Amino acid sequence: MPLSSRAMRSRLILLAALAWLAPAGAADRYSTPHDCEMPTHAEPVCNAPFAIGPADAAAALGSRDTVAIGQGDRLTILARRADGPVTLCCTIDAPLTRIGDSEVWGITLRVLSLDRAIVDLQLSPPGRQLNAYYGIHVARPALSPHLLGRLVDETLHSEAMGEPRQLTVYVPPGHDASERLPVVYMADGSTLKAYAPAIEAEIISGRIRPVLVVGIWPGTTDPGTRSREYLIGRSIPRFRDQRDFVIDEVLPFAERTFGASDKPAERMLVGFSDGAAWALAMGLKRPDLFGQVAALSFGWPPAADGVAAQDRPKLFFAAGLLEPDFYRVTAQTAHRAETSPVPVRFEEFASGHVPVAWQTMLADALAWSFPRGPSPA
Repeated sequence: MPLSSRAMRSRLILLAALAWLAPAGAADRYSTPHDCEMPTHAEPVCNAPFAIGPADAAAALGSRDTVAIGQGDRLTILARRADGPVTLCCTIDAPLTRIGDSEVWGITLRVLSLDRAIVDLQLSPPGRQLNAYYGIHVARPALSPHLLGRLVDETLHSEAMGEPRQLTVYVPPGHDASERLPVVYMADGSTLKAYAPAIEAEIISGRIRPVLVVGIWPGTTDPGTRSREYLIGRSIPRFRDQRDFVIDEVLPFAERTFGASDKPAERMLVGFSDGAAWALAMGLKRPDLFGQVAALSFGWPPAADGVAAQDRPKLFFAAGLLEPDFYRVTAQTAHRAETSPVPVRFEEFASGHVPVAWQTMLADALAWSFPRGPSPA
């Protein structure tokens, strides 16, 4: 189904955000397939023989520029491009092959857990559409075509950080600040505008309760400074300043200005990549303040042993098989957390280190933590 212009803009913003969301030097964010008989956890995507002729490929494309067809563990991608060569990125980095003398190019891949796949289909040269392939057991996230809620940009002159810091706040439709709502404190807050349509669609559908989302911007988009704020092992003083800023300044502001809940069970920390490591470390250090954490695709192990503690927050983890280093660290941390009696959930997808996958992961995390129904105890 073609994307609306608003949905397309949201998708483009998500894809553009990847350039600085991913940590510097993370070579194993994507997968480059090789020939193999069967995909495995060690090599979750590999090349398969391509056996579609020009006429069948053109028929499968119809009027579209790009199409992805999943069958069993095989994913076939077809693209009509007058100029070549044509290459696929970024979850999977691979060249397409011209089919005969036609303008159609194609590739067939074998993908582990294709029924749980979220594969972004960025092609070069680009076509009229940017799409993603979703496996049959993955719900394609809905996007609210026109926000009924509000996105509010705020600037706090932070004493802890010694500089102005930006926030972007999503306020669900119909919310009055006199009413207390569950609140999500989200790392990399500049990306919230891209995630807000999906969050609102989950609220409107009744899958989740109305929630406030407070997007906390890092001090700069420079990866070095961001990692010092988000990764406790990189700079303890900078991490501590960021922690104090959130606890002593952001929380009171959100509660006073937007009606954010002050109950730990209704406070959630969320992050992606290095932001996920930050959310997890913050939650483990202050379970008295944050009762929920969603850590998505992180490659930096927690500095504390708190994931197995009996008083830790409720934890949601998710990662993609096609981001091998991040998957390994996230999965190992989730399995360690399972030794605690406090609830933990781990979801895996055949996906890479890309925002289009985090969109689905975030929707699942919110549905698990704040389902429509009574407030958590």
